[in-house]
Amino acid sequence: NAFDHWSGDACNASTSPSCSVTMDADKTLSAHFNAFTLSPNSLNAGNYGSAFATPLAVTATGGAGSISFGAPASVPAGVSISPTGAITGAANLPVGNYVLMVTATDANGATTVATPVSIALGMTAQTISFGAAPSVKVGGTGKVTATATSGLPVSFATSSTACTVAADGTVTGLSVGSCVVQATQAGNSNYAAATAVQQTITIGQAGTGMTVQSNLNP
Repeated sequence: NAFDHWSGDACNASTSPSCSVTMDADKTLSAHFNAFTLSPNSLNAGNYGSAFATPLAVTATGGAGSISFGAPASVPAGVSISPTGAITGAANLPVGNYVLMVTATDANGATTVATPVSIALGMTAQTISFGAAPSVKVGGTGKVTATATSGLPVSFATSSTACTVAADGTVTGLSVGSCVVQATQAGNSNYAAATAVQQTITIGQAGTGMTVQSNLNP
């Protein structure tokens, strides 16, 4: 609790935490306190890949005058709290919940109990983009390329009978028709799984390789 004011025969309504009383007669003196608390107990820091979203701060109610904040216990690496209650986090902190034991101290020196403040940092979404579709003929090969915004490797697969696709994206033409290649990225502890995307490749007829030569004489 934080001191608020005095009431009684001496220092009545004074908000100074000290009171001098001359005991020359019976006197009544009462000290009044307010609940001194911190809020909120949980904060959303946004998603992985950037510094904590702003504004991100704790506030105090019930204290007198200016309030200063701190975290006297150990603070998670990469996280800090300023005397004004602003909480910051370094970019690329792993996804998770970061807990600070925060205190507030008012102008009279009253201090709140250490209050746990949980800061949630969530996963970041990612997307996949294909490069240009290769030209592939029956019996020939081409290569598909795709990248994820996370920078994580992309996997390829196909259920088409006109082609096969290898792990490195090499497409082999088996028959004339459409070859649908699907790209996926499963995510990790910091990135959510990407929505699968597809690219359609038309497998063309292979050339005959036949050379025609004329032996006609005039």
